Amino acid sequence: MNISQEIILGWSGYRLTDGDLSLGVTPDIGGRILSLIFRGEELLYGHAPEAGQIYDFSTVTDLRFWKKQFGFHIFGGDKTWVAPEKDWWDKIPPLEIDVGRYSLEIKGNFVVMVSLLCRETGLQITRRISLDEGMVLIEEEFCNMSSQTIVKGIWNVTQINKPFDVYIPAAVKDVRSYYHEDPTLPRFEVVPQVKGDGVIIPCRGDICYKLGAMVREGRAVVIKETPGGRVAWSRSFDIDLSQPYAHRSVVEVFNSSKYDYGELEIHSPLYEIAPGARVCLKQSWKITEVKGEFF
Repeated sequence: MNISQEIILGWSGYRLTDGDLSLGVTPDIGGRILSLIFRGEELLYGHAPEAGQIYDFSTVTDLRFWKKQFGFHIFGGDKTWVAPEKDWWDKIPPLEIDVGRYSLEIKGNFVVMVSLLCRETGLQITRRISLDEGMVLIEEEFCNMSSQTIVKGIWNVTQINKPFDVYIPAAVKDVRSYYHEDPTLPRFEVVPQVKGDGVIIPCRGDICYKLGAMVREGRAVVIKETPGGRVAWSRSFDIDLSQPYAHRSVVEVFNSSKYDYGELEIHSPLYEIAPGARVCLKQSWKITEVKGEFF
């Protein structure tokens, strides 16, 4: 793996490169991965109107008031959110985690980004990212910095350039549309296509929808056409189906109606996190060229 400094969508960051694959990390905007390039093709969505914006909350005393004025911004890339969503102040992601500045340190083969203490959640987020022999390894860790036990889940969200499809190992009957639960979503029913031992969910077009499922195993695959051919972005992660999950889903898929991205979202179980305790969600990503049928 080679590591070099680079400006990524207007933010100072680092580029990790190994063979056909490279990724760009940006500590100054929520510790994101804002670039994932396979054979010259960018897979991640980046929201150009927000490029290079840096936010400092150190002098903000009334964070909730400031957050309401700030609103919900889109930046793109891969990030760590906190579940459940119903706990967010004013239905906006916790700012000091989502858009705050993270520290960055290179430790061996890992780039390690650490948030400041999030006053809304009491959490500090650590993201450890490595690229080795074409495999991306991601560890997302919560540390409870508050004086009280909290119940939270790690929520990994990746915004991907459309169009693409997502394969998940679940039966059609176990995939549900969120429009029954979220009044902001249109009454639109997406019927996943059965494929092998799972289903395919499309992220295409300009109709907003979100689906979620409790999968049989910790696996999801993004299938995407690129100018260089069709690629499969396979993701493996830990699951524990004996534990409760926020939103009653391990995997969620969201299709934006306003912007040219869809989201693949991975949840950890809900953890009861004691003061000073740490919990972690680990993922591995592998991107390969697809010739013929993938499944």
